[in-house]
Amino acid sequence: MALKSQGILDRFRRVWLPDVELRTLSRFYERKTQQLTAATNGLWKLLREVSPDLYLLFRNENPDIAMPAHVLTQQGVLTLLNARPDVSIQ
Repeated sequence: MALKSQGILDRFRRVWLPDVELRTLSRFYERKTQQLTAATNGLWKLLREVSPDLYLLFRNENPDIAMPAHVLTQQGVLTLLNARPDVSIQ
């Protein structure tokens, strides 16, 4: 406030210009992240519709079955379902 009252505050002001290349990269990353989230949510929805028991098992919400965490990871199953949506085909 003292610098402003003396009229010398503008000498210390920094002007930041947006980096166009970084802005483009940030927006690209945000779009890809949103697409990945949408795909993951779509796979969870498909799994819930096709096999509710398997869905509950992977979410660890099945009270009858306790699956250890090291046996299978959610991301691994979703990657498998993404690569081979019809796992019944050999």
